[in-house]
Amino acid sequence: MLTTAYLYLYYCILFILLNLLDYNKGNNDSQNYHKTEIPLQKCHIFSILLFTYYQHLWYSTACVSSWRSYYARNNYIFQLTTVNQNTSTKGIIMFTFDDLKSMELTSFVPYSSTCMTRGKIVYFPEKEYFTILSSAGKNIEIMSNNTGHCWNLMYEKNCYTIMHKHELNDPYHYQTCIGSLYDVVLYIVGHDEYQMRNRHNVSVEEEKRSGSYFWKLIDIYGLTA
Repeated sequence: MLTTAYLYLYYCILFILLNLLDYNKGNNDSQNYHKTEIPLQKCHIFSILLFTYYQHLWYSTACVSSWRSYYARNNYIFQLTTVNQNTSTKGIIMFTFDDLKSMELTSFVPYSSTCMTRGKIVYFPEKEYFTILSSAGKNIEIMSNNTGHCWNLMYEKNCYTIMHKHELNDPYHYQTCIGSLYDVVLYIVGHDEYQMRNRHNVSVEEEKRSGSYFWKLIDIYGLTA
């Protein structure tokens, strides 16, 4: 990119100089004009061809670099998602609406009243994580039973638009847009655990040590489902 900028600057300067020379040609006699006209035109054409060549060379290199980056990133994701080592199952496990309904209720128990960030996630298998407020096709309205936060998930154009509110009687506000139901669930669980920790961020190590449902779901379904 920097090389292209230098070449472009060089071309601009050369173009200005050539135009100044063309302007001065009007003050020369006809003999001198014919002597300098052809070399100047050749120099002008050569500079344009040189700039075009390097521009094409840089563009080709950038495309190859982008393609390699795209391939490496997607190949890495493919390797992570084609084998779920925790369940010894080949292929991607799909997270469905039934999986959402079967999620266990969680709560957060801090170790002390003076430190709300450190504690343990406890599970209640006999209770459900979500209350289904409404459902129509892929559009779902749910409430997290541990925080009371409500989520309206509207599916369109291969993406869930997520609306959020803190209380059942509050108006919804736009939260974000996420591709799959599984990613939506991970987002909500992460948000709920953040709320249960009194809105404190903790390290990944602390989340895993406390038995975070977020990482438990990844252990079950993998990174994508």
